[in-house]
Amino acid sequence: LFRLMYPSSPIESRDASLARSLRSAHVPRACEVARIAGIAALPAATVACDGPIEGAHIKPHAKGGNDRVENGLWLCRLHHRATEGRLSGTRAEPRLAKRGKQ
Repeated sequence: LFRLMYPSSPIESRDASLARSLRSAHVPRACEVARIAGIAALPAATVACDGPIEGAHIKPHAKGGNDRVENGLWLCRLHHRATEGRLSGTRAEPRLAKRGKQ
């Protein structure tokens, strides 16, 4: 019932376009969690990478983000879920946003 009332596309399909952008820009496909400033604030930051590498939006679509290279990073599934909606900046300077619970 919830899915009927609140339809949304799964993260995997939303990230497909971003992944294509990252691949076409020849960004090496490896988890880039270490590039994120302030990531040490998350408990998951100390955990080794786990799961497939995915294209992750810095600024989510829901907040006006796009699928351009400057709005994306490669992250493993674990780090993608841990940082979902908590990033700000650009690909040149990704950082953990200081808002909400972390």
